Amino acid sequence: MSNLQFVTKIDLCSLDDGSKPMEVRKLFDGEDATLIEIKLRDRHTLTRHKAVESITVLCLAGKGMFRAGSHLNEEHELVAGTLISVAAGIEHEVEAQPDVTILVTKFKRIEVEK
Repeated sequence: MSNLQFVTKIDLCSLDDGSKPMEVRKLFDGEDATLIEIKLRDRHTLTRHKAVESITVLCLAGKGMFRAGSHLNEEHELVAGTLISVAAGIEHEVEAQPDVTILVTKFKRIEVEK
């Protein structure tokens, strides 16, 4: 059995000119984590939501704004290389300025047998 699994190749250099304002692509759904690529174009906003699990958001390309908290009053600019950690249950949204590609990692809780 192999210890490695190739997931996908991500183009880190371009924001392609897709026709949709938002594209969501699940790259990997493993036992410990799920990885999702999200592309937002033309100042589109991934509106307020929250994740059941803890997440990280890694900006791969472009520019955007990440907002979090009950009033979305905590902000952090997204540029390539920005990595943000968000605790489970925290409301957040992402706005493209004008285009942004992010990689979201959702960490699954693993129940340990006692």
